[in-house]
Amino acid sequence: PSDLTGGDAGPPTDILFLGMSATIRADLTVFDDQVANVLRTQNGAGFGQLLFASNNAFALRISAPNQTWQFNRVVVLDPPSENKGSQFTTLNCLFRAYPDSNGLVFIKN
Repeated sequence: PSDLTGGDAGPPTDILFLGMSATIRADLTVFDDQVANVLRTQNGAGFGQLLFASNNAFALRISAPNQTWQFNRVVVLDPPSENKGSQFTTLNCLFRAYPDSNGLVFIKN
């Protein structure tokens, strides 16, 4: 803890995020190269930078035959990497989703 003059009696100088989040890992065998290139440039915020106000977050929609998940505030944890195999190439992606302005990490349809 600290106060305005650096003492121990004041409020803390940092805020802990104790809310819900989701880590999303996707190993894609079918993907668009242009989208993959955009994801490679989305490195999230650097140390000490604003995460959401600096437009470092985006929406991610995962569609499956029976359900769809919509994550409205997502950042790339690691730039996607390709695993080139003899039969197909896999794009390995890792994302982190945070609550949106309504407090929801995801919407399931």
